[in-house]
Amino acid sequence: MRRACDVGTLAPALRPRVTEIRKTDAATVYGRFDWRLAKGQQLSVRGQFATVAGDGVDVGPDGTWTPGTTLEGSDLAATAALTSHWGSGFANEARVGFEFGQRGYAAAAIPSTRIVDEAIAFGSDARLPARFERSTVRARETFHLWSGTRQIKLGADGDFSSWKQTFAFGSAGEFAFSRAVDLDVRSGVFTQAVGSLPISSFSTQLLGLLLHDRWRLAPGLDLQVGLRYEWEFLPQTSIPANAEFLARSGLANDSLDETRGKFSPRMSLTWDIGSRGEWMVIAHTGIFYDLADPGLLGELV
Repeated sequence: MRRACDVGTLAPALRPRVTEIRKTDAATVYGRFDWRLAKGQQLSVRGQFATVAGDGVDVGPDGTWTPGTTLEGSDLAATAALTSHWGSGFANEARVGFEFGQRGYAAAAIPSTRIVDEAIAFGSDARLPARFERSTVRARETFHLWSGTRQIKLGADGDFSSWKQTFAFGSAGEFAFSRAVDLDVRSGVFTQAVGSLPISSFSTQLLGLLLHDRWRLAPGLDLQVGLRYEWEFLPQTSIPANAEFLARSGLANDSLDETRGKFSPRMSLTWDIGSRGEWMVIAHTGIFYDLADPGLLGELV
């Protein structure tokens, strides 16, 4: 088992005092435009662009932190929403948006190093350099109905994402030593993955239906019940079968359901004490699901 740590976990004779210094710079530009097209109808457009740069960045729970690991990235997002009110008890909102994000990681000058016997790893993360890109198109249609003490919301939405991951484990080279004493006498092995970096490209889709019902039980006391069902479509057909892995382990690496159905009920209770908007008690519960980890999907593809 490999344990990620820094050089400070070596034997006392090799243990310097290490202070982690991480620096991140970010800049964001955003804007919003609202236009009343007609009575009861409004168009809202929003946009945002952000850049991020970092030094000594964290590459995740399984990585090794090293000064000099750099990050450069950017995000672009735009959304347009058309809201229409029809009469006194019905409205609908149509929303469409686009998002694009990219992150590039560069390895530090200190090479990736492992000491097998002590299960220690330090230096640059062996997965670097690496680059990740994501583009997503989102669409949603929501209907609102209200009458007296009841408010009902019915909606449908879809997310369509494309992913691109570029990296190879050990592309920058890695030193391996059996014991800490072998590091001291420089007796070890150097390995490196050569050639162009492999590119993993795949797409995922998410479709969902939502129903919310809100009751005004008493002045200042609201109960909301919601049901959501969604279908997540994974790139099962893009995963190549690994016959050798199947023969050695008895496990098929491509045994992945192409479609995952997820039922997500939720309920909340809101109490506005005294109906003055000063003190509120909110209780909510539900079942919520995250999306499949694109990092794992990229490894399979």
